[in-house]
Amino acid sequence: MQRGGAAVLTALLMSAGLAACREPLAEVRAAPSFDLPDLAGGKVSLTSLKGRVVVLDFWATWCGPCLKEIPDYAEFWHKNQGRGVEVIGVVFDSGEPQEIQDFVRENRIPYRQLLGDDKLQDI
Repeated sequence: MQRGGAAVLTALLMSAGLAACREPLAEVRAAPSFDLPDLAGGKVSLTSLKGRVVVLDFWATWCGPCLKEIPDYAEFWHKNQGRGVEVIGVVFDSGEPQEIQDFVRENRIPYRQLLGDDKLQDI
């Protein structure tokens, strides 16, 4: 009886998950415009990236799950940088630019980093 109950419970959970997949996606919107400084002292705007394939990684130095993803983004960047794909990190709430630059260097994050602002974070 316990095995049958576990099978029924598993089937119910799976069907609930599949039902959720049928829900329509949220409204598709264009990315919000931004103009952010990078760690090299330059500026990057959304319009300067027009026509490119860009992966934006929003992260913070104190965010454990964010830090776990960085090696995957780095590997993706290494494999695809010659194909016109750009990976850009947008770091939030992580200290002064020099502290962030030190963190990026110490952790060997190879792709470009932008300093996120409150306006972009609130979107």
